[in-house]
Amino acid sequence: MNNELTLSQLKNALQFKNVHLIQKYVSITPNATIAEQIELLNEYERVFFFRIVNPKDSGEIFSYLEPEIQEEVINSFTDKELESILNDLYLDDIVDLIGEMPANISVKILRNVKNKEDRLKINKLLKYSDEAVGSIMSVDFISLNESMTCSKAIETIRRKRDEAELVHYYVVTNAEQEVVGVTTLENIVFVDTRRGTLVQEVIEPVQVININMTKEEAAVIFSEHDMSILPVVNDKNKLLGIITADDVIDVLHEEATEDMYKMAGIASDEEISYGKDTIKTIVKSRIFWLIILMVGSTLSQLVIQIFQDKIENSTYFATAISTAIVVSMVPVISGTAGNAGAQAATTVTRALALNEIKGNKWKVIRSELIGGAIIGLILFVINFVRLILYFTATGDLVHPEEGKITQLGIIIMCLVSSLSMFLAVIFAKFVGTIVPLIASKMNKDPAVMSSPILATLTDATSTVIFFAIAMALFKLLI
Repeated sequence: MNNELTLSQLKNALQFKNVHLIQKYVSITPNATIAEQIELLNEYERVFFFRIVNPKDSGEIFSYLEPEIQEEVINSFTDKELESILNDLYLDDIVDLIGEMPANISVKILRNVKNKEDRLKINKLLKYSDEAVGSIMSVDFISLNESMTCSKAIETIRRKRDEAELVHYYVVTNAEQEVVGVTTLENIVFVDTRRGTLVQEVIEPVQVININMTKEEAAVIFSEHDMSILPVVNDKNKLLGIITADDVIDVLHEEATEDMYKMAGIASDEEISYGKDTIKTIVKSRIFWLIILMVGSTLSQLVIQIFQDKIENSTYFATAISTAIVVSMVPVISGTAGNAGAQAATTVTRALALNEIKGNKWKVIRSELIGGAIIGLILFVINFVRLILYFTATGDLVHPEEGKITQLGIIIMCLVSSLSMFLAVIFAKFVGTIVPLIASKMNKDPAVMSSPILATLTDATSTVIFFAIAMALFKLLI
């Protein structure tokens, strides 16, 4: 077989118990790809698959499955089968698995971790909260003592290679288990071992992660250093574990998803999947902030109603422009301002998440205001030209309806709309910048606070700006 099996071919192989074909398929196919196909099998096919595949392969494949599929498979396993899978999972993967499972499944998992020392390590890792760096820390690693010779280090690596999650990077400690640096397999192998070179001669300095940090803080530090691993230490710099690049990728993925959901007003602790989540879950995750935003828009509705009454009762509006034309311009201004504010809020929220904003916050505000003014000026010109072309095309500017609108009234409204957009964009940029900064100062999540406040304020304020300028200019010029 030269190619990977399709789903139907895999199903046929399982149906006819073609063990040789399945094992060959596993040997040439990436584990993540296999896991994706297994999720599309039925329960019987999944269980049979894991029973005939080599335990060393099945453990890795199992770790890629979605939690609900893992739960289903575990429920179908005997204790002996589950023990075989667990023996080939790293301890941090077992901890992640327990965290995703209901209580009865978690008990079954712990019961089948037969190694007493491993159970103690797992229980220790389970004590860390989901947000703590300890929850993603791996304890399956090889550490070397700085006083070792490189030849002795090679022997240690050979002996422990199957126990370690990574076998090319090693944390180096002193006699007190304090981290002194890291080294690589290349550094150790390519020295002249006949000279009795010590590990301390081939180490490199390393940034450590304190166990009291959050996952997000650790991810930021990790992203600033070009390393495959970073050691996790306690307050006394004693080695507790490591975090790896794949752990950090998962954290960054979770954080990016979480921030996107929050900024869109979606309340969900988990990533929403259309294939797996129910309609109830989707509705529940979105309805709260939609209600808040709908209620908040009452302010804009009230502003429009107040100003519309004033316009209809105004003598200088009555013969120059129709109310319908005036009101139709509001959504364009508030929508553009809302988009401008969202751009600023997204940029600032991202910068805060990555700890890029340090020191003087006014520099950030000033940059956004200057940028907003330039953008607003460009939009002013484009919007004015757009409206002139629009009213020319509709005939309102060329042949205005006598007694209802005038050419001067149309031109003034084009000016009002463009000037309002200029000011509304600057205001929205300011709000989009200041709200995340204030939220961060209050130790609140900027992603959660920005969207509802920004939407409510920009809509209402844009409307007020538009009608206030319209009434002032018409009173002055008509």
